[in-house]
Order: sequence, then C-alpha cells, then structure tokens
Amino acid sequence: MFVPASESRKLFIFQELKNGSLSFDNDTTRTILGYEAKKATIHLNNPINTEIIVWYTPQIANATINKNTPFSKIPGVMLEFAIYYNNVLFTLKSSSIEKSDLSDSVFAVPDGYRHTTIEEIERTIAEIIR
Repeated sequence: MFVPASESRKLFIFQELKNGSLSFDNDTTRTILGYEAKKATIHLNNPINTEIIVWYTPQIANATINKNTPFSKIPGVMLEFAIYYNNVLFTLKSSSIEKSDLSDSVFAVPDGYRHTTIEEIERTIAEIIR
C-alpha cells in the first residue's frame, strides 16, 4: 500500500507533534556513531506525553533535511528521536550511517503496491499495535 505525499500535508504519525514547540539545549551534547549530537526537545500539547527528546547532528545537513515534518526546524540529521502514535512511544535510533548518492528509482513505488488513503494506513497500524 502507498499514499502519495504532498508538500502541504503532514504525515499522520506526526499529528501529536503538530502543536508542539521546539527548544534547543546547545550545551548538551553526546557522541552517537562518531558524530557530535546536539539535544533538542519538542514540548507537546499533551498532559500525559509532555515531551520528546531529539538528538541530531548538524555535521550532516542540507536544505531538505527533515522537510515536510514537524522536525523541519532541526538543523541536521536526527540520530535518535521518538514519536508518540496512539499513546505508544516509538523510539528510533540510528545503528549506522552510510554516505551515498541515491537514484530517484529508490523512491519509486514498487510494482504490486496499491494506492490507498491515510485513513486506511492508520487503521492498519492501529490493528498491528493493539
């Protein structure tokens, strides 16, 4: 299944973040996979899930890093971060970094996939994480 993305639409997994605010703790760093990672905090508008921490490195950055996401103001590749989806915390951590050029064909929708809606994808994921 696939849903075509547009620049004006935020992905459903980021809906929890859309009203959050971002702060940077420039004095707090750690090394992740050999890169100096800086800390950012997204303060959520949620009384239970109040914030998530992002570790990013400006050592790997370009103009389209984190484009079309609530992370677009983070000036570098996110090496570790979390998101809440249906009140479940998903933490994503980089395990390796490989610098390479990717052809556009890597992002092509494979044969056999069918067009669907964001709502159908959300229902499918909700069933999986129950």
